[in-house]
Amino acid sequence: MDDKKPDLQEISEQFREPLRDAIAKLESLHTSAWDSNDDIAKTTISVASVIVAFTVAFSGSMANPSECVTWKYIICASWVLFLLSIVVALVSLWCSRQARSTSIRFLENWPQLQEIIPLIISEPNEFENRVRDWHRETIGPIRTNTKCAERALIASLFLFAFAIIVLGVVGIRQIVF
Repeated sequence: MDDKKPDLQEISEQFREPLRDAIAKLESLHTSAWDSNDDIAKTTISVASVIVAFTVAFSGSMANPSECVTWKYIICASWVLFLLSIVVALVSLWCSRQARSTSIRFLENWPQLQEIIPLIISEPNEFENRVRDWHRETIGPIRTNTKCAERALIASLFLFAFAIIVLGVVGIRQIVF
C-alpha cells in the first residue's frame, strides 16, 4: 500500500489550466453581448452629447425672453434628461468593464485558491465552502455586472427617448407657433 501524500502544489497546478480555460470560454460566450451593449452605450453618449451641444448653441433662437418661461424650463429639462442618459450610459460601460475583468480577478485570486487546496484532504466541508466563496468573488461578478450593465443601458435609452420626446415638443412648438 502506498502511503505517499499527494503533492498539493501539483494538484493546484492541475486546476489552474482547466479553470483558466473555463473562464476564457465564459468570457467568449459573453463578449458579443458586451460589445453590442458597449457600442449602444457609446452611441448614446455621442448622440446625446451632440444634441445637447447643438441645442445649447441654438437655445437663443429656440426660446425668446419675451415668450413664456415654461418653454425654457422644458428645454432645460431635455438637457437634464440627456445628461442623465449620458451618466447612466457611462455606468453601463463601467459595469461592462467590471464584468470583463474575470481573467484579472482569476489571476489576483489564484493564491487564495492555492491556500484552499490543502483543505480538500483535511476538511472537505470547509474546502467546499471556501471554494464556493472563491467562485463568488472571482467568477460571480460576471453575472452581477452584466445585469448591471444591461439595466443601466436600458435606463439610459429610456432617458434618451424621453429627452427626445421633450425636445420634440419644443421643436413642434417652434414649427407651429
